[in-house]
Amino acid sequence: MKKLQIIAFLLLGLIAFNVSGQISVGATIGAQLPMGDFSDIAKTGFGFNAMGTYSLDDNMAVGLNIGYNQFGKVEIPFFEET
Repeated sequence: MKKLQIIAFLLLGLIAFNVSGQISVGATIGAQLPMGDFSDIAKTGFGFNAMGTYSLDDNMAVGLNIGYNQFGKVEIPFFEET
């Protein structure tokens, strides 16, 4: 079961297709890596995005991109025990 999940994750890493040349849709899924000071309070997480564009002509398109990202949390003690 674990191998199947890993294979599915790799295959779904980037999905995109083009319908009739004017409409393009796609999706991504992947790891989210906290950087800098943010990495002090967050662990590696995951995220996914969905996108779509509609071509108005050869040089212009309108689009929508929506996504969700979630990071793991690090326990931070607020009070020191004395």
